[in-house]
Amino acid sequence: MGGRRLDAALERFGHRDDVEVVHRSFQLDPGAPPGVSRPVRAMLADARGMSEAQILATVPRIEEMAASAGLRPYIVLDNRVGSTALASPGWLAGVLPGPRCQVPAGVMTP
Repeated sequence: MGGRRLDAALERFGHRDDVEVVHRSFQLDPGAPPGVSRPVRAMLADARGMSEAQILATVPRIEEMAASAGLRPYIVLDNRVGSTALASPGWLAGVLPGPRCQVPAGVMTP
């Protein structure tokens, strides 16, 4: 969602050719164990301390923001979430070109 919104903002910006965007990964939930996923509802309740009423009040707002960014359908409670520890430049080496994404030999295994 953020990427779509950034792209749209850059399209409207008169000096977009002068902008260099550098993407940096970070863990959304450093306490989440790698390799384990769980329903969004459980994560919001456990990690964020949200009640069922708070979750149900928040979800439509997120889905509306996603729809305004052109992401349809974007059904929050159908998603599963987990650790983003593997979403690092090394993990993305096969996805993004360029020397900043090269992984030293032996660091990653298939």
